[in-house]
Amino acid sequence: MSASRVVLVVLAAFMAALAGASAPEAMDWRATEHGNLVTAVRNFEGLAGRRCGHVGGIWAATAMVADRLAILQPTKVKVQLSNQVLLNCLDGDACENGKGMIASALEYIQENKGVPDRTCMAYVGEKQKCSRFNTCLNCIPVPEVKCEPRAEFFRYPISSYEEVPVEAAAIRAEVAANGPIACALNDGLYGTIVAYEGETFTIKHDLGTFFGSKGFTEQSIDAIKECYAAKVELPYRYFDGEVAAFLNVLTLDAAIQYPRSIFNDGHNTPRTNNHALRNSLRAHHSEETLVTDLADQLAENSNGELPKNFSWLNYNGYAVVTPMQSHHNGPTGYCGACYAMASASVFSDRLKIMRGGANATDVFISPQNTVDCVRGPATAGCGGGDSSDVFPVWKSIGTVDETCNVWRNHEQACENKGIACRQCNGNGECSEVADGDFDVYKVKEYGFVKGEEAMMREIIARGPIDCGIGTPPALGEDIYGEDILCDNDTPPKDWEITHDISVVGWGETEDGQKYWVIRNSWGTHWGDHGFARVCRGRKQDGPGGNMKIEASCSFVVPDL
Repeated sequence: MSASRVVLVVLAAFMAALAGASAPEAMDWRATEHGNLVTAVRNFEGLAGRRCGHVGGIWAATAMVADRLAILQPTKVKVQLSNQVLLNCLDGDACENGKGMIASALEYIQENKGVPDRTCMAYVGEKQKCSRFNTCLNCIPVPEVKCEPRAEFFRYPISSYEEVPVEAAAIRAEVAANGPIACALNDGLYGTIVAYEGETFTIKHDLGTFFGSKGFTEQSIDAIKECYAAKVELPYRYFDGEVAAFLNVLTLDAAIQYPRSIFNDGHNTPRTNNHALRNSLRAHHSEETLVTDLADQLAENSNGELPKNFSWLNYNGYAVVTPMQSHHNGPTGYCGACYAMASASVFSDRLKIMRGGANATDVFISPQNTVDCVRGPATAGCGGGDSSDVFPVWKSIGTVDETCNVWRNHEQACENKGIACRQCNGNGECSEVADGDFDVYKVKEYGFVKGEEAMMREIIARGPIDCGIGTPPALGEDIYGEDILCDNDTPPKDWEITHDISVVGWGETEDGQKYWVIRNSWGTHWGDHGFARVCRGRKQDGPGGNMKIEASCSFVVPDL
């Protein structure tokens, strides 16, 4: 099917359908009975060095699909789709002619039974080869940096799409009934209509949180050129047999475990964030710069009995954490930024919790900014790092969200100590956003915690925490269902802490096995949509061990 054969909505039939039930006078998908169901504002013009013109139509299409998926499964963690795959695979030069590609993007998603999310393929801002071997990547650092294709990953499909007539009643009816729609505006911009009131429509633009009003503008019907809607289906785990044959793995389970088994061949070589240095730094910082004594804070909660099961993935029935990220998603290479991802997700998740949980707008602190601008005894950009260096910088100087400094998977020059925001044209030339036009995020307090009960009390009181963890082979295997990851090395090995994750909750099985719920930064195809369960309250190493996850953790409190 070509774009010219897009299924159009016949206006007469459309309006006839409205006769039985008119749309409400006002509707906002950011304020529903299930909370805010609109995905975060992103920024396709924030990538330094990009070589691609205005691709707003592609981004509007994927934003609409992601928003409608959030409506379809309102209790789940939101996702953000890969625009790079579409940029690579759409016919013609999308970099030069991408302005009208809403319909083409939707056609591709429909005909290919979905598109992966951004944790499979990062946006690089230039057209690359369209290939099944360049759709979902796992970039690894050993023995030298290389990116391998993945044979399995999640795809996010649509079953149909249609053009929505540019008439106020038709747009209100579609948005109210089914969710945001992707639109082209007469001024050349693109976005998704996420709300309306009467004849005024609220549009989300992926041009940064500093654009318009936190990334949104108000437009009249006269400003709208064309709009499209899509019927979204649930994501599914896709298996590519041709890629699997190339990797010499013949089953889905083998394909799932293949990249992680390679990764663990060398990932356990300690880098700058080794266990002894990590603990000494955390002790130093806790003595000199901790604003609130953790012992006093925990004492306030000491009378409460801790539940057997608690997770910010299911708080009052809703996931109140930000979308999954990845520092293995290439395609420009590998950056050892687990510490930057973990620090950012802990801050961002707690910011969401403090701002109203499911009702809050997702904001993700820029991991790239941390890689570029934070240096310390345990932190060296893409060479690894630790929150003991990160949180003090965020307290004294601050940081920005990812729409100001977009993820690039390699180090860049630090601009203005990290308090800078940029927009870049299709020739890779960037200009700075004026001070005061973008948000600066700072830390009110931070501290360090270890041990099962102290970790649990901090998590339930204020949100996820950042923890170091060893990486024995057990952590490298993707899991399904009820599996719990434990160190099963025999004889036991003293694994050093070489990786950072966040802990979002805990639980206990019916037979009494205790576990932590962790968020990793290896993509949604790892574990259970990027999350996993790890042994809790046991010895650190050897059979049944918890991989030192309870030995060295940190917390942070955003300054609102």
